[in-house]
Amino acid sequence: MKFKVAMSFAGSGADINDNGLVVGYVGNTTAAQKAFVAVGESITVLPISAYNSQALAIGPDNEVVGTATTPDRYGVFGWKHENNQLTVIPGLGGTVVMPRDTNGSVIVGQASLTSRAGRAFRHENGKTEDLGTLGGPASVAQAVNASGSVAGQSRINTSSMIMRPFLYKDGAMSSFGAPGSGSAWCYGLNDNNVGVGQDGGSAVMFRGNETIVLSGGQGSAFAINNEGFAVGQVGNPGTAMLWANGQTINLNDATSDLGGVSLMSAKSINNHNQIVAVGFKGSMLTTVVLEPVA
Repeated sequence: MKFKVAMSFAGSGADINDNGLVVGYVGNTTAAQKAFVAVGESITVLPISAYNSQALAIGPDNEVVGTATTPDRYGVFGWKHENNQLTVIPGLGGTVVMPRDTNGSVIVGQASLTSRAGRAFRHENGKTEDLGTLGGPASVAQAVNASGSVAGQSRINTSSMIMRPFLYKDGAMSSFGAPGSGSAWCYGLNDNNVGVGQDGGSAVMFRGNETIVLSGGQGSAFAINNEGFAVGQVGNPGTAMLWANGQTINLNDATSDLGGVSLMSAKSINNHNQIVAVGFKGSMLTTVVLEPVA
């Protein structure tokens, strides 16, 4: 596959929906980080009153979710921006709420309890639900698909810090992928309940009780579309990668007009195979939106 650059700008992109809208944050210091929505060459900073803010996901109807640090910097709140309205997402009793994904009606992420333990949550119709764990005290929901299935990772017991992937559907959480002895994380999920993430330091795909290695060595996959194309990175500090049709594609080599940007990580891919990737142009963090070339 070959790609062209559809858009390039300073900042850190996080997600792209099937309408081609991109979200993330601009700002080169922590205090300056501001959530944005971009379409075409137009970037709109969202009006969120906070110390800083980040947009992390955008749903099919252009609703945006993300996090913001309170002005006093003692808490982190989650928010949804839709139809020019900003809504704060209620948590689970603690001071931290971090949405990670939305399917348009269901928002998922992690929120702290009053005990400060972080738990995977599902938010719908104004209510926030604790999804539980695989046996340990903590869990994180990272992705939700169109049918409302949720993927993420959870500690498996109270005596270790080991995290394992989970798939939550039909009201129950179960292990995702092949059992392993070390930690693994699931970051993305498509509508076929196929997930991607990292296991054993490698980028992997989770399908039922299978774990399929996408790349040997250090790497991670962050998103997968309904065609089964996955994106992420390999190596340290990182090279942006696409896994498609059994091929591993270096996006730097597959794109001819990057204009001096070195792509380090691919963050999201939509169902039109448009990709959001981040890298550096000199010392400037840069987001590049890639479109496939016929």
